Amino acid sequence: MNAGVLALDGVKIVEFGGYAAGPHVGKMLANFGATVVHVESMSRPDGFRMQYPPYKDDKPGINSGGCFTYFNDSKYGVTIDLKNPEGRKLARKLADWCDIVIENMRPGVIDRLGLGFEELRKSNPGLIMLSTCNMGQTGPASRATMAMHIAGADIHFMTQGLNEQVMTFMIDRAHVAEVRGKLHRLCIEMDDAEYERFLEPLRRALEDSPAPATTSV
Repeated sequence: MNAGVLALDGVKIVEFGGYAAGPHVGKMLANFGATVVHVESMSRPDGFRMQYPPYKDDKPGINSGGCFTYFNDSKYGVTIDLKNPEGRKLARKLADWCDIVIENMRPGVIDRLGLGFEELRKSNPGLIMLSTCNMGQTGPASRATMAMHIAGADIHFMTQGLNEQVMTFMIDRAHVAEVRGKLHRLCIEMDDAEYERFLEPLRRALEDSPAPATTSV
């Protein structure tokens, strides 16, 4: 690899959604060189802009949210009204341009907007889509309301930090998709992902082995 060339240079990603679950993935991929376009609406901007401190100069504002800045550094940002037919046409052009779509809308919303995986792959057959939601795309719990502080409190994952294997997993998934062409849609539920994190601490406890290096959330 040439000096100054990052691992994901040339990978194009479009992100539909807000808060942390989808944008955090986009942030990490952007930090490794991917071109990421974060899509939001003026009528319904990303909730991290106004709802969570810290704020620049302690003054809440559309462009002063610290959480929004953290989860969206290294990205491009566009505003598109996905409820408007012309807006959906623009979104479709972005989806045709990119390699990966990330979305964390409520189950079924992206399909009702005409931007679901089966629809998008008609014009972009090599597309990879990551859908992340609270408790699955289908089933009795799929409509349950959840956020990080609720799920985190449920299983105490906030005390665990982030281990150094997280980014390795993300890049490995992208690499497998590129090489094999078999991974087209990946669905991750917050609840499942957080329970999964208890397997490693449980193994360490049973084997009395030291904890890996962590960083704060």
